[in-house]
Amino acid sequence: MKKFVSTSLFALVFSTCSWSQIPDPVYIPSEYKDTTLNESFSTTANNDSLLTLKNEAKKNKLQPKLYIGFGNFNFKGDISDTRNTGIIGQSGFQIGLTTNINEFIDASLLMEEGIVRVDGINQENFPTNFKSTINTIGLRFDYNFKNIFENKLLTPYLGIGISYLKFDSKGSYDNTNNEYEVDLLNQWLLDPINTEPYSQNGVDIPLSIGLNLKINDRFNLKVGTTYHYTNTDYIDNILDGNTDKYFVNTAHIIYDLQCFDCEEKYIPEIKDDYFVVDFNALDKEDEDKDGVIDIDDFCIGTPKDVKVDAKGCPIDTDNDNIPDYLDKEANTPKGAVVNSDGIQLTDEMSEAIYLSYLNSASRKDANSYFKDTYPSDKFIKLTKKVVNIEGDTLLVDIYKPRLFQQIYNQQKEFENSITAAKYFDLNSVVIYKLEIGKFADGIEASEINRLMSIKNLKSTLSNDFTIYYLGEYKDVLKARQKQKQLINSGYVNTMVIEDNQGDLRTITNEEMDEERNRRASKKLEDLPLLENVIFRVQLDVLKEVDLDYYDLDDIIPFPGKNGLFHIVTEGYDTYEEALERRNELYFMSYENSNVIAIKGGQIVDAKDYMDLSQSKEKVNAYGDVIFKVQLGIYSENDKAELIKVDELEGVERTDISEGIHRYTIGAYTSIQGAMLKLNKLTNQGYKGSYIISFYKGEQISIKKAKQLIGF
Repeated sequence: MKKFVSTSLFALVFSTCSWSQIPDPVYIPSEYKDTTLNESFSTTANNDSLLTLKNEAKKNKLQPKLYIGFGNFNFKGDISDTRNTGIIGQSGFQIGLTTNINEFIDASLLMEEGIVRVDGINQENFPTNFKSTINTIGLRFDYNFKNIFENKLLTPYLGIGISYLKFDSKGSYDNTNNEYEVDLLNQWLLDPINTEPYSQNGVDIPLSIGLNLKINDRFNLKVGTTYHYTNTDYIDNILDGNTDKYFVNTAHIIYDLQCFDCEEKYIPEIKDDYFVVDFNALDKEDEDKDGVIDIDDFCIGTPKDVKVDAKGCPIDTDNDNIPDYLDKEANTPKGAVVNSDGIQLTDEMSEAIYLSYLNSASRKDANSYFKDTYPSDKFIKLTKKVVNIEGDTLLVDIYKPRLFQQIYNQQKEFENSITAAKYFDLNSVVIYKLEIGKFADGIEASEINRLMSIKNLKSTLSNDFTIYYLGEYKDVLKARQKQKQLINSGYVNTMVIEDNQGDLRTITNEEMDEERNRRASKKLEDLPLLENVIFRVQLDVLKEVDLDYYDLDDIIPFPGKNGLFHIVTEGYDTYEEALERRNELYFMSYENSNVIAIKGGQIVDAKDYMDLSQSKEKVNAYGDVIFKVQLGIYSENDKAELIKVDELEGVERTDISEGIHRYTIGAYTSIQGAMLKLNKLTNQGYKGSYIISFYKGEQISIKKAKQLIGF
């Protein structure tokens, strides 16, 4: 018996721990309010919707509940009690777990123990008193009638089940105490007729009826009676052909271990903040009182009494992008560049901006000054990302007039909206180009050098090919003349290409012969070679380049076989022209740029071809114009730079502002002398150096200095 109870309790505890795990939270979405209905109707509909969702969720969940009850056990077998009514029996208990299979049927796993007893038995050869301890464990199923008694606190139920039954019957001949000294099984065996002991186990079919009272969301009280029909006739130790029965009157407390209705659900708070908004009035609102309603106003917040156009923007009579109420200079010429006050920039103002930029303590300061000085509606800064040969990612700032960008964008929109077959420029003419090379992969270094020997070389992208071409000729025979000149110089794959408004085709020799004969042109085979030496500025050698480089007329990228791009400028006839372009590029943040020279398809030392005739110091008409090499502008905190500057002799320090000083070296009356010094300093590692100029002690731009000395 103890083993039976221990096993049953262990099974019950294990089941309780397993079943009572908290389930996944259930999100109950809400419906949006229908603002066309009244609030009470909307709220009621919403609550009904939530209740339906709750019931649906609950209907599909197994909710474990603890089942504890006490009962009165009464025996109905082959013997009867002559002194008791049969209603007053012995007490017992029930414990177990119950859960809902669906909305209408509950299933329970119950363990039951109780005593049935009959006192005052007047049957011959049977003890005066009889009792049997009954233990059962099994499943029960109850139907709750919720389909009929919906949302009622008190509902009836009917139940049926099946249980394992174990009994232990005792008897007593003493009517004065509760000691049962007779083991009925042993007494059974004393009868010679009974040769074998009967089984004290069996099967029990319980049939139940009762009422269920819902106390709150967690507690229910269940009262009812259960009639137990067994398959054994040995509980009372009398065998008469009918099985023994007993019934139990019970009262149970059912506790919901995981109360679904008690969970706090996430139900979004429903608000309708726009319920009382007058949208018609909102559509007609004019916040800045300029006569243009806000929904059509492109310039919100126009000051009071300022005249506006149909779009609500302040009037700008001279179209300089500065409204009249802020414009300090009326009737500015069309296309003029103005400052933030609408005043046209003069040469003196532009030079002052340039010198301020030049004297900035750092590139960051220069950019900041540029943004403050140039009106943002006239200029745009484009930041390009490049990767140098060492793998470092660099950002290069390029400033362009906004007008150019607008024209470019309009052109792109125009080109995207049409097809080549439908677009014809009636004013255009057929031109002829010379295709010198077409490459799908990287180019050998020797070939790059050969290509750079051509002065006016240009490049473009076509599908996956990089194409290099030269010239734009209106006469095909002029193009052929240049073609033969290039072929004689070693560019044997040069072809003449006809460009008819973007429709390209190759012109054959037969076509050009026919044209030559038609004009009775003389032969053009004996032609001189190309220029002996070409100077270019190499901006950098990069791992990656921006595709914008291919759209710049004076910049040519060469992809090498090693995966690096050589970015060079157009060709120049003299070293001095290339050096001047190099200095301009340096001021545009291309600090790695340098002059290179190409002769006969080979790179040679550019300085060997410098015109030194003007490098000697000489007096000119403007003898007060001098050139210096600026090493940098530093403060006392730039200790590393100052240590490097101290290594040089003849360095001059000039105060720029409080704590900021300019460091220069040399004083030259010709720009060539300053260039020689700059190149020498660059080779020594002073790569941040550049040339500045002065006239009568006042700093001026390089452009003005060159004009004064006639360079």
